[in-house]
Amino acid sequence: MNIPKLKIWVIWQWGAVWVKLGELLMKHSVLKDCVSEITGGLSKLEWEEWREAIVWILEDNDIIVLCVHDDIAKEIVNVRREVNSLTKIIDCSTTHRTNKEWVYGLPELKWRKEQVEEAWLVANPWCHSTAVILSVKPLVGTGLIEWQSVIVQSTTGYSWGWKAMIKEYWEDCSQPAFQYSTWIEHKHIPEMKNQTSLEEVIFQPEVVNYFNGLKTNTFLDLTGTWMWKSEEELIEVFEDYYKWKQFIKIWKVPEDGKIRIDENNGTQNTSLYIKKYRDRLQVIAVIDNMTKWAAGAVIQNLNIMLWLNEEEGLSHKVI
Repeated sequence: MNIPKLKIWVIWQWGAVWVKLGELLMKHSVLKDCVSEITGGLSKLEWEEWREAIVWILEDNDIIVLCVHDDIAKEIVNVRREVNSLTKIIDCSTTHRTNKEWVYGLPELKWRKEQVEEAWLVANPWCHSTAVILSVKPLVGTGLIEWQSVIVQSTTGYSWGWKAMIKEYWEDCSQPAFQYSTWIEHKHIPEMKNQTSLEEVIFQPEVVNYFNGLKTNTFLDLTGTWMWKSEEELIEVFEDYYKWKQFIKIWKVPEDGKIRIDENNGTQNTSLYIKKYRDRLQVIAVIDNMTKWAAGAVIQNLNIMLWLNEEEGLSHKVI
């Protein structure tokens, strides 16, 4: 299948997103013929040259993917507005994830795929946020849980930390795990709250000496009669919400309690493990922080925006 005259431009400035994204784009049966350029180095240009380059890219392309710092993403969108461009944008930065003018690009959420199909501006979600939102969203509006706060412990591979952290671990492979945020300080908490209606997210992330993979543990208090519902009934709530979502798998926690951080590596899958204990619910989410988030999320959203098969170019085979 060919999409005539469609052109996609990827602007990258930093990090590992563009590396994996370039790989996936070149393997995609349709999009590989649509990518007009993958370019970096715009920040080294003078303002007039930089603005002129952005205007030209906007004029010459149908979709632009931004893998840049927040401030650069903001300036590119400002230029788009100034020149009244109709070029679509997928932004991988933090800048627009809670902006009502943008569609939050997590297609597994109810009615979100339809919104992405029609969107001009799509904000790519963060890896931790993806896992937490998918863990909580099926419970929104059900009366199942208290909304005051949830507690989340998250573990991720060091590829999350982009070039600097990857270089650091490669130079010293004996480095231990470390926690890099406490309580409610993390900059991605606003998008978690925005997509779930939670009042507070107590978020404790840590990096481990492992390249990719991510696992979150989200703990919620059950309310009312749901305190007495069985674990199987709670699992049914998740299965019903994600009934038609091919990348979501719902499981009971294994009897031995062992859940691997890398079980979905190389795929677009999200595994959700459900555990009930008394009046508490634990949801464990496992994704590949390099694929489900970032690069794979861009491909998934591009597929939807272009009315392609949502699975095109993506793997959902559990490894």
